[in-house]
Amino acid sequence: MVGDEGLEPPTPSLRPDPTGEFVQDDLAVPRFGVRVRPSGPPVYVLFSRRPRETKPTRITIGRVDGISLADARQRAWEKYLAVRRVLDVNGEKRRTAETRKA
Repeated sequence: MVGDEGLEPPTPSLRPDPTGEFVQDDLAVPRFGVRVRPSGPPVYVLFSRRPRETKPTRITIGRVDGISLADARQRAWEKYLAVRRVLDVNGEKRRTAETRKA
């Protein structure tokens, strides 16, 4: 569905802003991009808003060095569709992590 055009390979060129974070938006997938912070590695993120809510939700897709851009775009699309179905994507991730710890 989505390819590798639109976002340059982010690892070498994106540097953290010492005063905070920034997000490099993707040209191919709306509300998707790479978040860079001074305190950690770059990660793929999706910004979405659940139906009937005003506050946007930021969903971390994965680390840039851990998954390919095409895979991250596909996962972002799946997360976007889940949010549109009024699923709590971040809550589901927390419950999965707690289950793994137990």
